[in-house]
Amino acid sequence: MPKRDESHMAARRKQILDAASASINQKGIAGMSISDISAAAGLSVGAIYTHFKSKEDILAALISHNNDVPSMDLFIDCRTKAATLARIKDLLHQVERPSDATLHGRIAIEVVALAHRSPRVQDAVETQYLDLRRAVLDQVKRLQTVPDPAAAAHIGDCLLGLMLTTQFQQLTGIKPDTEVKLDAANYLLTLIH
Repeated sequence: MPKRDESHMAARRKQILDAASASINQKGIAGMSISDISAAAGLSVGAIYTHFKSKEDILAALISHNNDVPSMDLFIDCRTKAATLARIKDLLHQVERPSDATLHGRIAIEVVALAHRSPRVQDAVETQYLDLRRAVLDQVKRLQTVPDPAAAAHIGDCLLGLMLTTQFQQLTGIKPDTEVKLDAANYLLTLIH
């Protein structure tokens, strides 16, 4: 068998991840199999295993390469407190969307359950969380006119907590009180000097 170049291998991995994402959207994580991914990708099961050792490896790769909102670029174009609050508002309202909420909630619950059994998935989830936290803390630091690392950490962690609480409420079927969280986020942003 001829060696394939990196671009071919990367394209094939993306094809597999796209097929896995589609399969998860249809069947959930627990209901999805390597055979489902194979069929959706138009590849043999062996071709899937050439790139990934297991379904958990595929899921970890999906989490690691989440293309919805790259954490590090989350606030890249937010130069003011108002723009930052607007971005937080957008993110909180994304969680509330009824068309996506049920599906994303179900998948998130399955990821949490799987993360407890799979160190690879746990590592991917933790990395994504840490990237999101870093993006929020970095944004607070950028908005400061007088650098205060301790204040930036406190304010950033509170903002992150508001965002995660909204997601938790959605996952557990509790209507997120988004406007209250936006008021709190606005207050926290006023504390930045």
